[in-house]
Order: sequence, then C-alpha cells, then structure tokens
Amino acid sequence: MPDGGGGNAGTGGAVAPQGDPPILDALNMVQSAQATGGFYTITGYITFHTDDSYVVTTVLVDVPVIGKTITVPEPSLATAYGLYFSFQLPDQVPLSGAGATTYIVTLVTNGGAQSTPADESVVLL
Repeated sequence: MPDGGGGNAGTGGAVAPQGDPPILDALNMVQSAQATGGFYTITGYITFHTDDSYVVTTVLVDVPVIGKTITVPEPSLATAYGLYFSFQLPDQVPLSGAGATTYIVTLVTNGGAQSTPADESVVLL
C-alpha cells in the first residue's frame, strides 16, 4: 500500500544559500556577567553589513561547552552600526560560575548565507 508521499524521494535536503555571506565588522560584548533570575544575560553591540540585496535576519550563538546553539532573531537589516545585541545562558552546570566561557557568533541572511564565525568569550561569575 503506498504511503501517500509527495513524490519527492531522493531530491535531497539542504538548499544552497543565496547571496554573499554577511560581514561581521565588530562585536563589542561585555567581558563578564553575573547570573540573575537563573540566567546570565550577555549584552553588547554588533556591527555588520552585506554586499548584496540580502539582509541579516538571524544571529546564531554557539556555546560549545553546553553543545547548544541559541538563535537570536534580528530586525532584517543590510547594515547595522552598534546595534544592541543580547542573549541568555542558563545558570546551570556546567556554566554556573564557570569562569571564561567561549561562544561563537555567526550572522545568517534571509538567503541562508552565513558569515565567518567569530569567537568571543565571557567570564561567568
């Protein structure tokens, strides 16, 4: 008995990104953070631009020590200078009072193109 599938078997998964990768010009983030209400809030400012008609819609923050990537929506801009940026990390082991913690920031456009990842660190108190 047929499964009613849409007839797309074997057409593959991922779609190739469109457009040029966005450029992360600067990332000026806090050097340390204190947990409040069960979370560390990491704040700062981000500067970026694109060289085509695509806009940055998402910032991905990869935190290797916990094996998670945090997705932060952005306001669909082609260029931003000193745009306020923040994300939260849980105040749980292995992050609680972990000291220097590395995270990796990547910009993503509406065409799916990704910037070169930028390594940052914050001291979690």
